[in-house]
Amino acid sequence: DFKIVVEHQTIESLEFRNSRRYLEILFDKYYGDFLRRNCDAIVGVTDEITRYEISRSGIDDKPHITIGNGCDVASLPVRNPPEDINGRLEILILAKFQKWHALDRVLEGLKNKPLSLDTVVHLVGSGKEMDRILEKAETCGLNKVFVSHGYLKGKELDDLFDRCHVAVGALGVHRKGLLQSTPLKNREYCSRGMPFISSSPDPDFPEDSPWILSLQADDSPLDFEQIVQFARAVIDDRDHPQKMRSFAIKNLDWSVKMYRLKSFLLAL
Repeated sequence: DFKIVVEHQTIESLEFRNSRRYLEILFDKYYGDFLRRNCDAIVGVTDEITRYEISRSGIDDKPHITIGNGCDVASLPVRNPPEDINGRLEILILAKFQKWHALDRVLEGLKNKPLSLDTVVHLVGSGKEMDRILEKAETCGLNKVFVSHGYLKGKELDDLFDRCHVAVGALGVHRKGLLQSTPLKNREYCSRGMPFISSSPDPDFPEDSPWILSLQADDSPLDFEQIVQFARAVIDDRDHPQKMRSFAIKNLDWSVKMYRLKSFLLAL
């Protein structure tokens, strides 16, 4: 005897519609409900996704569990943070840039209310959305603010983590029609001890986390004065990288995630 368990990383109908993948919409409509109804259990990465998939199955008491994304904490070194901002704010963004990363919120924030101190936004990754924002930055005279590094790993990436004061997570998950998310970049930021900005609740982190600046889930420009205050408050706690690392080991590591999944499967 065997069991069929399906895992869902997104609300498929929303993502397919947003990316105009109409053939996938049809497949999900005609075959998705059959799979959801006839599988033995459902795993979702957020409560929002799990609830949606259970509703699509039509069986309210179908076995299910929510387990957010994990990471290999031990593979990521803890950073050595800068001691202060000292007239220059450095921001890190890791991504394969899409519209839901909302780089435009960063650009518009700098356009609307430039900081009195120098600001550098380090972009690590690639994507058409990054290229689009870099073009807009050039027309706005902000091309020197954004530095594109491409794909980095090893010491080059470690050095950038040591240099930056704060990182940015996905700021436009609402553009997918989602309320919650569990981005991999948030897990890397936390494992390395880097405070970060987010606009969507992540079920693996407490709402009052001192290492996360939670913003509104809308398209409003970033308030960089607010970001400076947040970064300084975190930096004042010199132990924050070790505290974040400890949290990651206890809550985000794959060993923790797989223990919960194994227990669920054995019970099933």
